[in-house]
Amino acid sequence: MVFNMAFEQVDTNSLKKALIECENKIDYNKTKELISDISNSNVWQTESQKNLKKALEKLKNKRYKELESKISNYQTLVTYIEKYQELVRENESLESQYSSLSSKLYYTETYTDSDGTTITETKKDTSVETQMNNIRNQINKNKKEMESLESKVSNSI
Repeated sequence: MVFNMAFEQVDTNSLKKALIECENKIDYNKTKELISDISNSNVWQTESQKNLKKALEKLKNKRYKELESKISNYQTLVTYIEKYQELVRENESLESQYSSLSSKLYYTETYTDSDGTTITETKKDTSVETQMNNIRNQINKNKKEMESLESKVSNSI
């Protein structure tokens, strides 16, 4: 089930910036320094020292990597949202083209037959119809891709 996520409203530049800032805040060196400082036997030699050192090791070796992985996944999601926004803009442009062409789909042709009668006929411009069909097909293709992108994002968060 795809939820209607307002991707059109997402400020992807701000989101990318925030993710990069999060990534930059992961500080392996500071954690290594803390582990080293705590490991100094002059600080204290208790069970709590071992527990804190173990927790910091876990932070450095496991939690930071998990966080980096999550941030990386979210950065991928930002590219999906950007693609979605691109498709929205493309569909808006295509809808405008379609609307413009619809006024040109039918035209009238007036002629006089052999007995002098003026005849007016409404005809369909098949080249315009083909263009409109191509545009509608592209819009539908874009909508399917947008649904796929929505699914990818909603399944990843």
